[in-house]
Amino acid sequence: MKISVIVTTYNRPDALKKVIQGLLSQTQLPCEIIIADDGSSKETMHLINELATSSILCPVIHVWQEDKGFRAARIRNFAIKKSTGEYIVSLDGDCIPDKYFIEDHLKLAKPGFFKKDLYSVNGFNQDFIGWGREDSELAIRLYNLGLQRREHPFMDINSNLWHVKMTGYACI
Repeated sequence: MKISVIVTTYNRPDALKKVIQGLLSQTQLPCEIIIADDGSSKETMHLINELATSSILCPVIHVWQEDKGFRAARIRNFAIKKSTGEYIVSLDGDCIPDKYFIEDHLKLAKPGFFKKDLYSVNGFNQDFIGWGREDSELAIRLYNLGLQRREHPFMDINSNLWHVKMTGYACI
């Protein structure tokens, strides 16, 4: 099964570089990495071009939209349309995958989970502008379609570089 990884980013080339390097160091490479760029500056574009030209085994594709605020749902939908894999994995641009991340997804993959189902519910709801619950809302629509979440507590591991918690503390 072909896996496309969609990485959402906005002006964090330092973090994005680590995420892409993590994806290119997998035990099983995805068929492509699509950077869903929500309006980053040229610094991010230069980094992606550099990584794309150095990656011969796994295409790195850049999809970009103008910066009009947080519109992650819209750029993710655009990236999904560009993808060629039957299975979509979505990562935030500050989440570094463990080297078995894609291999774990291949073990969990089966019909009834991801790309066709995303089309069945018309993808992410683009009415979400600004940080919000677009992921949760999509999960609810997929659940209402009759689908269930597949997960394993010791698989699909990734590390978040920077995540501010409700308490105001941060993890690195």
